[in-house]
Amino acid sequence: NEEIKEELTKVETPLYSAVFTNKGGGIANWKLKKHFTAKKDGSQPINLFQTVAARGSLKTAVVVNNVAEDLVFRASQTHNATINLTGNEKAELVYSVLTPEGVAIEKKYIFNAAAYSVETGISVLNTAKTNAAGKVITALNANVAGKDETGYHAGPIINAGKKLVRQDSDEAHKSGASNAAWFGVEDKYFLAVFILKDNVQTNQINWIPEAST
Repeated sequence: NEEIKEELTKVETPLYSAVFTNKGGGIANWKLKKHFTAKKDGSQPINLFQTVAARGSLKTAVVVNNVAEDLVFRASQTHNATINLTGNEKAELVYSVLTPEGVAIEKKYIFNAAAYSVETGISVLNTAKTNAAGKVITALNANVAGKDETGYHAGPIINAGKKLVRQDSDEAHKSGASNAAWFGVEDKYFLAVFILKDNVQTNQINWIPEAST
């Protein structure tokens, strides 16, 4: 099979410099402009891509018949474009794809020059004339596991049912599929989380056929 070319979109704000890829519509890099490594390490901008937002973070795929299928999106920005934001500006990056099963998926990011947080959402529409069963999954990956050298927790963290749960690498699996207020991954200094809107379920999105006309 011919290798599909990766297309990158860069987002520059006063707070961070991020890079997104059309392969899964996820993160390819995320550097903080106001936080730096120790002087002994060269005092470089902190790159969350190395810790709580590792390769594959925010990558979206579909699962059909229990098999995950990678998605290659079309970006609203032109190939290798840069989105530059200053002040209180906002900008959108929209990824879209039509799967072989006829499911149209749109993934949107809204960036704010004045905030670290990014709004994101996914819409799913079955354009085929037959039912389709499956789910859309989005990952948040990290290069942290268990407690760090100072004993501070580094790993999954979930706020579910007004209870904060920190999972260490030697513990049994703890699901984030319930109505969590937010969930993510932390290290000693930084945290990457999904903050859910309107009690959105985190386990799956059902595909519903388009209404007949």
